[in-house]
Amino acid sequence: MPVKIKFFLSTILLGILFYVPNDVSLSLPIFICFILSFFYKFNIQKVKVSIGSPFFSLFFIVFYALVIILFQRDTDIFFIKTLMKIIIIATGIKVMIEIFHLTFYQNLLSVCTVLMFNVFISLIQYFNLFGLSQWALSLNTIFIKHEIYFKEFRAMGLLGGYDSNGIIMAFSFHILLILALNENNVFRKRAFLGFSLLNLLAIFIASRVGILAAALGTFLLLCQMKKKLSQKVAPYARLIFPMIIIISCLYFWGPKSTQLSTLEFIFEPFIKYNKYGEFWTQSTDGLLKEHYKLPRDSKTLIFGNGYDNANPVYGANTDVGYLQIIFGLGIIGLVFIIVVYFYWAKIIRNNIARSPPGLYQDMNYFSLNYIIIIFINSFKGPYFLAYTLIYLFSFTFLLSLKFKPEYCPTNSHGNEIK
Repeated sequence: MPVKIKFFLSTILLGILFYVPNDVSLSLPIFICFILSFFYKFNIQKVKVSIGSPFFSLFFIVFYALVIILFQRDTDIFFIKTLMKIIIIATGIKVMIEIFHLTFYQNLLSVCTVLMFNVFISLIQYFNLFGLSQWALSLNTIFIKHEIYFKEFRAMGLLGGYDSNGIIMAFSFHILLILALNENNVFRKRAFLGFSLLNLLAIFIASRVGILAAALGTFLLLCQMKKKLSQKVAPYARLIFPMIIIISCLYFWGPKSTQLSTLEFIFEPFIKYNKYGEFWTQSTDGLLKEHYKLPRDSKTLIFGNGYDNANPVYGANTDVGYLQIIFGLGIIGLVFIIVVYFYWAKIIRNNIARSPPGLYQDMNYFSLNYIIIIFINSFKGPYFLAYTLIYLFSFTFLLSLKFKPEYCPTNSHGNEIK
């Protein structure tokens, strides 16, 4: 199969996985991958052992959720369904990577294409570019179902909420930055920097949580890639200023009331400090007062009740990721999830330790930073098992497992240099 066709199919399937919340659409890419594998005589035996293996560790939590169902007759299968979906999708992503057999660099370009589509949709929604705002909003099925969530001074993109949209764009910003720093071709480097700055603009009109994720991830990358920054960024730093000027002009293009509301939202903590002498926001104040709560009975606190957070009777009705897990799976379940994430982090650390500086090592740093950011942001929202976010992590994590730690492409074509 020609590389261009494989790249196109990979991009389309990833787009379906990331942005179409329907269960049928989620299973479609996996089905297509298995069909393709037989058409092109792909040797399934090669991936039987390694296929999605790190995500099989989630089966321990699935088993624990089953135990809760057995001991509590009145419960549901929300966590089992969620965990099994993640395992299945991770398996499908592994099969996609194996079947299409793209280079490390080509795979990253494919996922960046998918992520940038969401960035452009977010910008269209906010700025009403070409008069397509309503069309861009109609692509988001969550917005259509829950129109009450709509705020004209924020961009939801194709995700299930403003915060999730900001975080996924923060991660795409980091990937583009890594690609720019590892690119030797001047034109491509400038393109990656330009797209990353557009990405940054989209984060600012999405959510403060996204801004935090972008800032934290960038700080971690700066610490991890110190030598590379001094060697590669300096010659291209002059591009940043004119791009910021262009983006600033774009930012203030549109209804003044909308722009003012956005600025007030972004800088709300500083505005509150100027007025009241304290850093706080309405959402943070509401989060601390209404969402930080523990189960009243010790049984639920330790073992959980197995219910979905949104259950009208038994659900926790909290936005805090840690507390949603505690209500559903108890402290024991939360410990299991933390252990699984630490297990993944250990695999990533081993890859970093055994690989030379380059794109491969930097993307492993990205996966490690993802875990750190998720642990921090889960004090604000439910991100441990958030579908699109963990699918992106699955892709980058499993991609690094396909290639050996010694793999270190240093040019734009992803040639293997050992």
